Amino acid sequence: MIDVVKGDSQESARNKAIILILLDCGIRVSELANLKIDDVDMKRGVIIVMGKGSKQRLARLGLKTQKALWNYMVYRKNTSPWLWINRNGKRLTATGVQQMIRELGWKVGIRLHPHLLRHTFAISFLRNGANTFECQYALGHSSLEMTRRYCQALSFDDVFKRHELASPVDNALSK
Repeated sequence: MIDVVKGDSQESARNKAIILILLDCGIRVSELANLKIDDVDMKRGVIIVMGKGSKQRLARLGLKTQKALWNYMVYRKNTSPWLWINRNGKRLTATGVQQMIRELGWKVGIRLHPHLLRHTFAISFLRNGANTFECQYALGHSSLEMTRRYCQALSFDDVFKRHELASPVDNALSK
């Protein structure tokens, strides 16, 4: 899917940065669309996200995502306080992001929507070693109930791999 957004334009740089932020941070499409330039701290590699219920949290940007966002910022010449700009130089709305992602999905032959990227983030985050509380914070959930739904997608293989790294006995006796 990232190959579809390659190109030398502000729009392709923007689309790549959007896809990577959604996959890397697991933020909601509305949270992404509401980002302002001032919400980006490139030195620390974080964005300030305003979640549901006006709850603010930080989201870390991985190095590849930071690079994609930096690339977009180089192209971006607009003086709008909003981070994401559409073809007309106006603020890109959540609906615009949803439409862009659906169109990218069509190009690669899959049914794609922003929440699927959020779901992919959550499952990958857990599979890569995050615990449910870390996942809860990253997703901006106020309770573990919603986060638990993502945990149900994990399998024995996921637990087996984690146990290889986190076995209490193996780790205690290897020291």
